Amino acid sequence: MRPLWLIVHHLGTVPAGFDFARTVETVRQWHKAKGWADIGYHKAVLPSGAVQQGRPDAVVGAHAFGANQASLGILVAGDFSRAAPGEVQLSALVQVLATLAKRHAIKPDHIIGHRAVAKLFPGGAASACPGDALYALIPEIRRRVGDYL
Repeated sequence: MRPLWLIVHHLGTVPAGFDFARTVETVRQWHKAKGWADIGYHKAVLPSGAVQQGRPDAVVGAHAFGANQASLGILVAGDFSRAAPGEVQLSALVQVLATLAKRHAIKPDHIIGHRAVAKLFPGGAASACPGDALYALIPEIRRRVGDYL
């Protein structure tokens, strides 16, 4: 798979007592319970700035219906419906996106929030993801990724 897009997601509602250190394993269990082969996302960026590997980058994800064949999915662990991620997490997200963009020759304008999939890809499903606060930061994230490239 050669990705052309990087798609940013959030967890949405975070259950009480959620252990962010186990984000990938927990989400993997949720997704497997739905009958999926593995976690749908390729990377997870934790509030601490740590980055966890999800599905292998070379394997098609299951994170954005209609766009999975052409994209990598990056989960930003948290609920960003109202509040933005902290700077540590945001900086780690930018670094991950910049690394992937450079590795796969993806332009910063091909970094999108999940909700944009429905507008850009035939059959893409509508979503409120990655939350209003994180979605509002996508232009800044693109600019910061561009500074790395």
